Amino acid sequence: PAAAGFLLAGAKSKRIAQLQAALVLLGALEQYISYETATLSEITYKLKEDARFRVLGLSMLDTHRRDAAAALCACFQDNPALCLEQQDVQLLCDCCSNLGATDTDGQIRHCQMYRQALEQRLEEQRAVCRQKSRLYRSLGVFAGLFCAVLFC
Repeated sequence: PAAAGFLLAGAKSKRIAQLQAALVLLGALEQYISYETATLSEITYKLKEDARFRVLGLSMLDTHRRDAAAALCACFQDNPALCLEQQDVQLLCDCCSNLGATDTDGQIRHCQMYRQALEQRLEEQRAVCRQKSRLYRSLGVFAGLFCAVLFC
């Protein structure tokens, strides 16, 4: 029981770390789009090699796929290690699916729009984490103590 409380609190913290990494990822996309003349496939290869994005599972990214945006989306959707909510994954997939559809300025604005949405989700998660992490840990400890008293 005590472990369950710590696991729930840990999952909330892990989601925060993954949302932060997703924000850094969108910032990196903006930089690549702004300052490099690389194709989306070349950009996804660079993202795959970047250690900052291992927490998102990008090391598993299939860079040999013809559609690099679909490969990025699949990486987010098919990763059971992610603690992201479905809405988080959908935001990332929507952002990735529209990459390369407009000119450079349009793509940068596109990334910025999705970064703002993810920043809002991150702040909401931080508030939830502050509020509930202590509760989950306390409930886990008290449930463990209750079981120890009950069964000993």
